[in-house]
Amino acid sequence: MRKFAMFLCAALCTAFLTLSAAPPDKTWSTDYKKAQAEAKAKKLPMLVVFSRDGNAQCKELNTKVLNSEKFKTFTRGKFVFAYLDCPEKPAAEDAAAKGRLSVAEQHQVKTFPTVILADANGKTLGKVNEDNEKEFLTKLAKIYGSANKDFAKKNLDKKKSSDKKKESK
Repeated sequence: MRKFAMFLCAALCTAFLTLSAAPPDKTWSTDYKKAQAEAKAKKLPMLVVFSRDGNAQCKELNTKVLNSEKFKTFTRGKFVFAYLDCPEKPAAEDAAAKGRLSVAEQHQVKTFPTVILADANGKTLGKVNEDNEKEFLTKLAKIYGSANKDFAKKNLDKKKSSDKKKESK
């Protein structure tokens, strides 16, 4: 019985650790204000992930989207990244967690995970809730393109060029 209890404890600890809401890599800040200051300095929008520890969908977003090569290639150099873990019930003394929950409320986050694109001043430009890599990147590109006219123009020029090549064949 004791071995079973130890096994069960180890299994639960492992499950908890694998579902923890940790940033995908070191390019992600866990401090919203620092990310916002960096976004202002670099004149880039912020990509903010609101996550919750122990949430299977948050883990799935990390695995299927945020750690994918397509995501990394598409977002490289375009955004400042913030990854905010928002506990359901933060400890009374955990000011940082309360601050992250306040940011989530400011951006009207109702479900986890939620990904927002925000300007350097914190204004929400759009939300992405898709957990499929292709749908996620499509929606992110659309939001980013409408917020960044240079990006939209480049993509339109590429599309026009591609369409002209197809017509000439």
